Amino acid sequence: EHFQVRTMQAIQNHVFAAICGYVQLQRLCLMDVLKNCYQVQRNLFNGVVAEFVHSFMPGKEHLNPQFYAAVNA
Repeated sequence: EHFQVRTMQAIQNHVFAAICGYVQLQRLCLMDVLKNCYQVQRNLFNGVVAEFVHSFMPGKEHLNPQFYAAVNA
């Protein structure tokens, strides 16, 4: 299998960091800090996305969808 990192030391560092992250997530689950390992991933970008939307939207209300009443003829 091909790796993004090429040197043996970089591959070993990458594998070690992945194992450390997994162990940390499992430890937090056992301590009942997290309900499951995916809770962190699910909530990771909520604040960033909300901040972007609030900073991007002022003055761009014309981008919101415009709904019109349906006409049955």
